[in-house]
This record gives sequence, structure tokens and C-alpha cells, in this order.
Amino acid sequence: MFEINNLSNEDEIRGAILQAIIGLMQQEHGLKLTLSVHQAADALGVNHLKIYDLCRTAGFPSIKFGNRIVIPVIQFLEWIDKESWGSSSEGL
Repeated sequence: MFEINNLSNEDEIRGAILQAIIGLMQQEHGLKLTLSVHQAADALGVNHLKIYDLCRTAGFPSIKFGNRIVIPVIQFLEWIDKESWGSSSEGL
């Protein structure tokens, strides 16, 4: 666990929260580096077709292997953090 009181700025706090989330995901689901489109959709609470749309936009983390698309977990969490703290014109 992390101590939020020992952190000096907003970026450190967000980084610590991100690391805690990653740790919890690894404990719950084992070490998994990527999510499927359906898993990413479940995580965001949106339809999987929205994730396919996002995969075609600049800035959304995705990797295409032939016909399969996967989303790297760490970059996905960073994207969520950026979208929730920043001012996105696209949004979900």
C-alpha cells in the first residue's frame, strides 16, 4: 500500500494511485500485460464497438496483431488518467 501523505504533488499522487491499481489488477487477475477489446469495454463500462472506434483515434493505446487488437494495460490506465484529468474534446 502507499502513503498518500508522503507525496508532494499531484503527479506523484496520481502515479501512486496508478501503481496501486496495477498492483490490485495483478493480484486479482495475475500478470497480464494486455486487455482484449471486450475487457477494455467492460473496464470502461462502454460497448465494445466504442473501443474499436477509440482504437482508430490518435492517442488511444492499442496494438494490432493481424485481425486481433489488444490494449496494453499500463498505457490504457495512463490514457484513462490523462482523459479524466485533462480536457479532451472527444471524450467517451
